Amino acid sequence: MISHTSVRQYKTGAERNMREIGRQLGVAYIMEGSVRRARDRLRINAELIDARTDAHVWAETYDRTAADLFAIQSELAQSIVTQLKARLSPRQKAEIEERPTQDLDAFELYVQAKAIVDSYINATDVRAALLQALKSLDEAIQRDPNFVSAYCYAARANSLLFFFDLDPTPDRISLAEAALNNALRLRPDSAEAHFARGDYYFRCLRDYDRAQEELAIARPGLPNSTPFFILSGYINRRHNHFGEAERDFSTAFALDPRNPNAYNLLADTYVLERRFPEAVHVYDNVLAAGEQTPIVGFRRASSILWGSGDTGPFRDILTKFPDMEFAGGQTPARVWMAMLDGNYAEAERVLIASPRQDFQDIDFSFYFPKSWYRAMVARAKGDSAGAMAAFRECREILAQRLIVKPEH
Repeated sequence: MISHTSVRQYKTGAERNMREIGRQLGVAYIMEGSVRRARDRLRINAELIDARTDAHVWAETYDRTAADLFAIQSELAQSIVTQLKARLSPRQKAEIEERPTQDLDAFELYVQAKAIVDSYINATDVRAALLQALKSLDEAIQRDPNFVSAYCYAARANSLLFFFDLDPTPDRISLAEAALNNALRLRPDSAEAHFARGDYYFRCLRDYDRAQEELAIARPGLPNSTPFFILSGYINRRHNHFGEAERDFSTAFALDPRNPNAYNLLADTYVLERRFPEAVHVYDNVLAAGEQTPIVGFRRASSILWGSGDTGPFRDILTKFPDMEFAGGQTPARVWMAMLDGNYAEAERVLIASPRQDFQDIDFSFYFPKSWYRAMVARAKGDSAGAMAAFRECREILAQRLIVKPEH
């Protein structure tokens, strides 16, 4: 089953070509439907379609109270299993019947936060997005203090903030740990909780061995989890096991072909191995799957540039989308192109125009201070005094980061 991260991008109300969608997602069947809510009543229309033939296989309408939402989900899943003549293990049957929470408002808040965490790489401001996710999760937990999945995603959001130096403080680690402890207190056998603890060990403690031990515990309960394979790939890559990392990221990409975390990490792995044509091919597949966000074109053009030195596609995408700025990644690109042209005034203008004080560059897991770019521009144009002053400012900023995270 393809993840919600990929299918949510097919907008409601737009004309749909089921055969094309099936081809883009690599699936044989598609579930289509609608939900209408009037006060505490729900009307759900569901239809199962064979994407290969566009034939309608099964349809059902549910008129229930909103409190019956999870029961309807369970019935839907059972009906699909029956129509496809699939077999479920006892564990899978139990998961279908399990209710994540009794509070629908808490569940809605959780779903909003989950979408952010599962696609953080494409956020225009990663820190703001993760903090918004945590706000929603905190509200969900306040409504239902026994909401295990909300605690798991809170742990993951806090771990990401620490890992990417967006809030690399001991307090952020404590928040992640507290959320994990609550999840495991409520459900010691939860695969999702053990997965979140593996994520915590990897991102906050850099303890890759314990992270893998937690993934081994979680794996039987998460056989088709895109986040699971993404984390497994990340850990394998840090262990310098690039073959295993490529396998894991490829699996995540197959499970969720429009998940930015999956396809970007797979492409990044090829880039790190200097297999640039394969990185470009990943982005070609993403575009063929219907993804239209400009950042995909930017990263594809970046892979072409790194592999061949051809700046043409890179310049074209920057010109086509003059306001594009994802996590501060495009301002440095414009600075470098201006410097390549010897247009140092334009490079300075681009830097001054940006309200950001740090930027991602090359490795999209590290933020460079603005003073670093000021120093590079000053040095390139022969301003030794200006370069030294900016380098000193940059050094002080990085020294403060090392106090907080000496492992850098």
